[in-house]
This record gives sequence, C-alpha cells and structure tokens, in this order.
Amino acid sequence: MSGNSIFSVSNAVSMIERALNFLNTNPQPDQPHSSDNYEHDEIHQTFNLTPGDRIEVSRISGPVEVESADGDVAEVHVIRSARIKTDLDWRKIRIEQTPTGLVIEPVDDESRRPRSVRVNHYVLLKLPRQVSFTSAGVSGSVSIGRIDGTVQISGTSGSVIMKETNGATDISGVSGSVIINLARLNERGLRVSGVSGTVELYVPEELNADVSITDLTGQVVIDIPQVPLTETRASSYHCRLGQGGARISVSGVTGNVVLRRG
Repeated sequence: MSGNSIFSVSNAVSMIERALNFLNTNPQPDQPHSSDNYEHDEIHQTFNLTPGDRIEVSRISGPVEVESADGDVAEVHVIRSARIKTDLDWRKIRIEQTPTGLVIEPVDDESRRPRSVRVNHYVLLKLPRQVSFTSAGVSGSVSIGRIDGTVQISGTSGSVIMKETNGATDISGVSGSVIINLARLNERGLRVSGVSGTVELYVPEELNADVSITDLTGQVVIDIPQVPLTETRASSYHCRLGQGGARISVSGVTGNVVLRRG
C-alpha cells in the first residue's frame, strides 16, 4: 500500500466549495460568524488500498462524508477552519496508512489546548467499495455511500445517513436521526442502538429479514402493506419482511422507528 499527495485540482476545488458552503449554512453554536471570515487550511491525499482494509475515523469536530468509488484508490480531503489563524495550530489531523488500512484523527494533547480555541473539521472520503469503515466520537453528521465491508458508527453528535447497506452494519450512540437504505443484509444483519431521534429504514421489496424493536420511547410506523407488527412485550415489537432471515435489531430509541419501502 502507498500514499501520496497527488490529486485532481478540479476535485479539490469542488470539495473546498462544498465544505465552505456547509460551514456557511451550518455555523457552530459557539462560532456564530460566517465561515467566509474563518481561517482555513486543506489536506488532499490519495492512498492505494487493498480489499478488506479498514478506514478508522475518530474525534472529528464536524461532518464526515464517505463516497464510494471504483478501483483501489482512496482520496482523503480535509478542511480545518477556525476564527483566527493561530487556532489552526491546534486540532491538526493525522492521516496514517497502516498495514490494515487508514487512521484519521486529531493529534492534540487536549489537556494543553486553550479553552478558547475552536477548530472545525470537514472530512470527505472517496473510498473503494471493498473496504470497511469505522467512525467514533464525531461531532457532526456522518453520511456514507455504498461500502461492501463492515460499517461501525458510534458516538455521533449529529445525523447518520447510510445511502446503501451492503455488509454488516452497527450504529450506536447517535444524538440525531438515523436514515438507512437497506440494499441487502448479510448474515450478521443490522444493529441500531441508543438513538436520540427518529430511525427511518427504507427496505426493498425483495429483502427478507426479521425486525426486532426493543426499549422504544416513541412509536413504530410500518408503512409497508401486509407487514403485521406484533408487540412482544411493553415497548418491544417484532415484524417479518418477506420470508424472514437476517436480523434487523433496533433498541434504545427515544424517537419513532419508521419502516418504508425504498
């Protein structure tokens, strides 16, 4: 595996415009100024990966977007923004290629960082489909395209959107909504737990699965004809899609759980 800093200028410019537009339209609560007034820097790198590699993203202060791509090349684009230039001396991002994939995370000694320093991140990854993806401790939304390997998302302060599931998926500890388009399930299924918001699952007609919903504070909405819902005990429900099969487990949700055709 190898990494380098060669990238398309047009792709980089497009990514920068997307990031700055996001920061302009979604200012942080403690940073009310438009990102037009922010200082910012960028990182653009490419890496050759092999099928089965794992990309690990952690402690990002801002949104993370993952797009899928053909081939074996991963693109990593990061924008850091701050109110003043000296703040950018903190919360720098380490991008390290390991024997098993990539690690993307801040490198600060947080105990030394002044309380007044606020640095926002925007991470856009273009990844080969045959990899796995893990994120933890992201203070922002996480949006993921098709990934054929395992997807694990935990500790997210923002919405989680999966545009197409293909491998085993585990989502936990989300302070926001979760929206998932289930293209298919493998034998390990889908697990969603600890969500402070609505969970929406969009399922194709041909999907066979057993759905278990437990410890629910809100309501279950089955917007699929001829799919009966059974209450197994207080705040716990079950339904079967098609002939049944792989397990979809949803637990500890404080909002509604909605199943729709997608």
